[in-house]
Amino acid sequence: MKKLFLLASLSATLATAGQLVVQAAPHPTRVPGTGQIVKMRQQRAADDQAGDSNLVIGAPVSGYVADIDNRGVRPILGFRTFSFIGDTFDFGEDLASIVSSPNQNYVVEIAATGMASLWTDVGGGLGQIAFPGDVSATSAVVPSALGFSVAVVSRDRGMVQVYGSLPNNPVPTFSVSFADLGGAPGPLAVSDDGGTLLYTVRNGERQSLYALGKGKVRQWVRYGGIGSAAFAPNGLDAVATDARANQVYLLHDTNGLYVSWLLADQGAGISYPVAAQFSRDGQQIVVANARAQNILTFGVDGTPGSATSCGCAANTLTRLIGNAVFQLTGFDGSSIAIFDGDSQPAAAVWISPLAQPDANPGDPSGQTSGAAGHR
Repeated sequence: MKKLFLLASLSATLATAGQLVVQAAPHPTRVPGTGQIVKMRQQRAADDQAGDSNLVIGAPVSGYVADIDNRGVRPILGFRTFSFIGDTFDFGEDLASIVSSPNQNYVVEIAATGMASLWTDVGGGLGQIAFPGDVSATSAVVPSALGFSVAVVSRDRGMVQVYGSLPNNPVPTFSVSFADLGGAPGPLAVSDDGGTLLYTVRNGERQSLYALGKGKVRQWVRYGGIGSAAFAPNGLDAVATDARANQVYLLHDTNGLYVSWLLADQGAGISYPVAAQFSRDGQQIVVANARAQNILTFGVDGTPGSATSCGCAANTLTRLIGNAVFQLTGFDGSSIAIFDGDSQPAAAVWISPLAQPDANPGDPSGQTSGAAGHR
């Protein structure tokens, strides 16, 4: 239990966190009003042993990672080099995927049945809220840059639904059929105001990037090997990556029309970019290079910034708490890598799980778990 006490002491200097339990609202198939408390697995074990139903781990949560095999999410406790992956919040049903808000104030669950539901921060726990309208057969959920909106994609129903005013009051902003999009969308992004989509549609061997706003005619932006797009926080400017051409484009919004210009290419170190995002303040572009296994930053004017080796197979950029702190790799059961653009110098950091409570205090083998470390 040594690491648990370490994190409890860190919370006094970093932030004040509520108790790490999941408060679930009644499931549609359950009797209304029953509800349930879903605790972390190691906490439940400790409760059973101590007979204490109020045991909590006092540490701030800076993000969440999906733990599909264990039907839930795991919190990232602490910040940066003082971070650990906590135990599982078990949602009590089989999951297809989990998406967390870039502000880490809610999680969207896609159950194995295809039903999407919203879990919001309620008194330090997570409370379940139903989306208004039909969100069955959901195949993907994409949050906006700061998580104020989400796009809910259903391939079976051939529709994209946009919800705004998240997390506390999700309301439909607009919906559009695949037919009106010009085909089934590939990678897409939604603006924080919930009013604009950027999405790709495959045309033969190429991906065409389009913009579509509520009540507007869709605009063709560019084509190529477009693999990702992302909006600026609280804005309509955006960034897109072309992995085939090793290029990153800035998309500037001018009265509802987009003009694209080359931000960086192979000569600037771009090497199979799998994702790009804006920093939280909107002043930098962060690019994950899969082939070069590094992270590059650029000013929005194209000025080169830092180049950070991560020694990892980067596959995503998911914002955690912080100005330019992004998850680089998904949770694989042992550790994840994040890019910390706020540190000096910028660094890739590996985060390991917390040690399980030691069932035999005399056995030192039960006291394993490393703190986050720079690579």
